[in-house]
Amino acid sequence: MNRLGIPVLPSIVNAVILVSIFSTTNSFVFAASRSLLGLAQQGQAPKVFARLNRQGVPYLCVLLTLAMACLSFLSLSQGTVKVLNWWINLVTCAQLVSWTCIAITFLRFYYASKAQNLRSNLPQLGYWQPFSGYNLLVWSPIVLFFSGYYVFLPGAFNAPDFIFAYGSVFIFLAILFGSKAWQILYRKQPARVWIPTDEVDLVTGVDQIEAMTEAAEKKRLEGERGAGEKVSDMFF
Repeated sequence: MNRLGIPVLPSIVNAVILVSIFSTTNSFVFAASRSLLGLAQQGQAPKVFARLNRQGVPYLCVLLTLAMACLSFLSLSQGTVKVLNWWINLVTCAQLVSWTCIAITFLRFYYASKAQNLRSNLPQLGYWQPFSGYNLLVWSPIVLFFSGYYVFLPGAFNAPDFIFAYGSVFIFLAILFGSKAWQILYRKQPARVWIPTDEVDLVTGVDQIEAMTEAAEKKRLEGERGAGEKVSDMFF
């Protein structure tokens, strides 16, 4: 960029990158902290993470999520940066597993709502469905497989690299089959791969969610709106 003879251009690019990083971090911190809150409320995470402050913010969840960012300091040393790369590979693999599950979940929802004639009741419908869901279902596993391709190169196989490149797949399968075994053996539920589309429950709790959404929207509209909030409403 310096060769273009525009002195201010590098600073503009850096500013755009910083804004993008801040926006992405803010989004991920919100999503991760609220996911942890939901797990705590359902008894799937320590109850201490269900605590809220007076503003209703799960502050312990936010602090734990922010604390994970301290792992970035591992990049300061040649010895610890390898551990950081292992962690990044493990998280990347977990993300691709999550996207694969999202694709399966959406396709099941799509066909279940279609089988029960509920699609006309949905407030929003995406374009190119269900083909977009199949596109995600195909490409996520492909990207996952090739994300650790280097361990399969001649003479390059390394057990730790393989484990951290594909470890999340085995963790996911262990949790999946473990939960299925617990449901069948302990809770005495019938053994089946999935629920038929015409039996999927898509209505339980909808009335409560709609009532909460309506109450929250009413409260939002009745409150005094600042200039920044009015501008935000125009775009979002």
